[in-house]
Parts: sequence; C-alpha cells; structure tokens
Amino acid sequence: MKKQLNILLLVIGFSMHLSAQITINRKQLIVSGQVLAQAKDTNGFKIQSTGANQSWNFSSLKAHRTETIKFGNADWYPGHANFPKANMASISSTDDSAFNYLKIDSTELSVQGSYRTDNRTIEISQFQRTILTFPSTYQTKFAGSILIPFNQFYFGKDVDSTGPYPFIDSIRLKIEYNTVSNIDGWGKVITPLGTYDALLQTIRNINRVRVEMKTGGFWLGFPKAILGTLNLGNLKPDTNYQHQFWTNDAAVGFPLIGYSYLPGDSLTAEVDWLKTKPQLSKVGIEQKLFTTSVYPNPFQNNITIALPTNTSSMLVLYDLNGKLILEKLVTNNETIDLSYLGKGLYTYLIIESIDNTVIQVQKLIKN
Repeated sequence: MKKQLNILLLVIGFSMHLSAQITINRKQLIVSGQVLAQAKDTNGFKIQSTGANQSWNFSSLKAHRTETIKFGNADWYPGHANFPKANMASISSTDDSAFNYLKIDSTELSVQGSYRTDNRTIEISQFQRTILTFPSTYQTKFAGSILIPFNQFYFGKDVDSTGPYPFIDSIRLKIEYNTVSNIDGWGKVITPLGTYDALLQTIRNINRVRVEMKTGGFWLGFPKAILGTLNLGNLKPDTNYQHQFWTNDAAVGFPLIGYSYLPGDSLTAEVDWLKTKPQLSKVGIEQKLFTTSVYPNPFQNNITIALPTNTSSMLVLYDLNGKLILEKLVTNNETIDLSYLGKGLYTYLIIESIDNTVIQVQKLIKN
C-alpha cells in the first residue's frame, strides 16, 4: 500500500510540474490597435538560470526610463509598401521617425524591416528575422540567418598593380546575423507587473562583417589576403546572448522581461520590462471617449453593434494575418451575420463616419 501511495504521489507531482510548461500561440500575443509601456532598469541584474521549474524574481526592477510602443496594421503607416509580408507595425515614443514592420500569423512573429523618415531623408532597411515561432513551449528551437547592408563607399584603387588582384571600384560591408533560439527554461517569473507562468527564450547571436568589392561591374567576395591592407583583417565574429521571458496570458501579449549579455557575463548592463499591459490605443488617430461595443464577444454566428448615438459608423474587420475581411457602414444596434467566418481571432475597428476618426479597436473571437 505504501509503495502504491508513493507512485501516486509521484504521478501527481509530475502532473503538477507539467502544468507549468505552458505553450504560446499567436492568439496570446499583441494585436493591432494596442499600446503598452516598457520600462528600462539601467542597473546590473543577475543573469537568470535556464532549466525546468525555475523561479525568476525581477520584483526589484526600477523604471529609470520608460517608452510607449504602439501597434497598428502595417498599412496605417508610411512606407508599408516596402514590406509586402508585414501585417503589423510598431512605433516607439523614443523615436517617432522610425516604423518597424512585423509579420505575425499562426506560425511565427518576425521583423520584416524598418522605415525611417528623418531630416527629409528616407532610410529603408529590408530583412526578415524571426522572433518567435508558434507553437512555442519548453525546448522549442529555431535557427536563422540574415544579411543586412551596412556601408558602401567608392575605393577606386588597384591594391597590387603588378599582382593578380583586379582594380577595385567600390567596397561594401554587410552584417551577417546568425541566430539560434531555444526555449530552454520554464517556471514562474515575478515582475513589478505581477507573477506569471513563463517560458525563457535564450537567443544566441553571432554577427559577422562581410566585405565585398565591385570590380568589372560585378560584386565579388573580398580576397582575405588583402583585407589587412585596408585594416579589415581583424574582423572577428561577435557573439552575444539575449533572454526573453514570455507568458501565455493573453492580457500581456508581449515579453515580460528582456536583456542582452556577453559570454562570461554574470550581470546584465540593463533590463527591459513590461510596465503596463497592452491597452486600447488611438494609434496616432484621435479617439472618442464614449462607449461603443460589439457583442457578444466571443460570438458564434452574429454580432451586434452598439454605438453611442444613432449616427452611422464604419465597421472594419481584419483576420489574424491582417487581411481585410469586412468593411461595412453600420448603425446603432445593427446585427451582422458572420456565420461564414472560421473560428479564431479577429480585430475590428469602428470608424466614425462624420470626421473619419477611429473610436474603437478591439479583439473579436469566434468560437
């Protein structure tokens, strides 16, 4: 009997441990139309341990700096045509001239690049870098590599006029980012925002500078033998690590904690942490402070629109990938048949028809 009791206790204990090994999918992350505040603690903080059933305590974090980050559909922002795969974009209060374009769907969250307008110049950086794959759970892994142009300049020299190397017209530098991501920890994380079940994502970045030369109208790899003549012979790979703490609480939808560190470090230089949960955002467009609702939510077949007055408004509905599903002029207490939609998560906007301002942006779930 005692042996059976011990086995039963082991089984119960194992089940309890398994329950903390959460899984994160697209539906638990941020959606267009939300805004959050992220704080930065500039003090050193102990780099946390990986592994199963951990307890990570960040309750003492301070907000030495705070930024506001807004999220919207990609086509709400300038330059979106340069990022055809992007369905979301973000903008930070610390740099409102830069728009970061994202792709988020049922398989991954990735950065597609950035568009910057500053001093009457436009800077476009196009690349695709995966941040998180779905579903993500303990020991989920992925790897990726991207190449980003860094600098280019005219050279116009023949480095060995009597030797085998050709005349070099121009030189350009590119940065190669090689990333390996591993969800290598799970447990509880305590932050000033609260206590959450969480996954720890460890990202190893190896960055290399690649040098290319233009000769005879073609871009070619730069010969290693002459890199030293340009003081480029000691370009060694740079390795760094990142920790991101994610939760499956859909009210959070964003990393709770994030920091970078170098091999051999025991302390961080700084820590980014989520100060406020995502809330309804005006996304750069004026919003009206009165009650509007779409119900029931979740729904099965029909929804009803409740507007503050009898004035008509525009209902705009997007799917999980940012694809336009419906654009319809609606009136107060109007019922709309959406039985043809598949089960899942959608985003709706209600736009006042009089002055064309957004008065509500929210999630809509079909069961």
